[in-house]
Amino acid sequence: GGTLEDAPLTALQRLKGRGEEKPFLVLVPGIEAVGDLVWTAEARELAQGFWPGGLTLVLRNAGGRFPRGVESPRGTVAVRQSSHPVAKAVLEILGVPIISTSANAPGGVPARTAREAREVALALGAGGELWVLDSGPLPPSEPSTIVDCSGERPVVLRAGSVPEGRLRCVLPHIQGPA
Repeated sequence: GGTLEDAPLTALQRLKGRGEEKPFLVLVPGIEAVGDLVWTAEARELAQGFWPGGLTLVLRNAGGRFPRGVESPRGTVAVRQSSHPVAKAVLEILGVPIISTSANAPGGVPARTAREAREVALALGAGGELWVLDSGPLPPSEPSTIVDCSGERPVVLRAGSVPEGRLRCVLPHIQGPA
């Protein structure tokens, strides 16, 4: 697999006003692209049941491939396989993980069109290096559900597009949000 370079990550952190304490998630073409992360049996079951889709899994970064800003201070990385056809196609072509974040100012509503995304990015200080891929307007959607699979038992960190009840169909012992 490839590595994520520091300069674009630093530029994205500056744009979004984020430090290493609030890492970005990573979109992946599939489990095999991040096989160096620690995949528990539960994490594999969740990925097989809900990927591609609105489930983000938090896994330990044992291989050390991911830099701070993607890796959390706890040594974990959040990964998701997108169900969006354009994101899937880009990831399949690249074959490596890519950083993902919503196009919005901190606390703002995420952009749903390419034009909105460009306007937000320029307002945040993006320059000529900005590329916007217009795949049509995004429908309204909830954020992904985040499940931490880095400990002894999986824990739902954020409720989202995959309801907890559906997660329990796969893992009855999953813990809900604190």
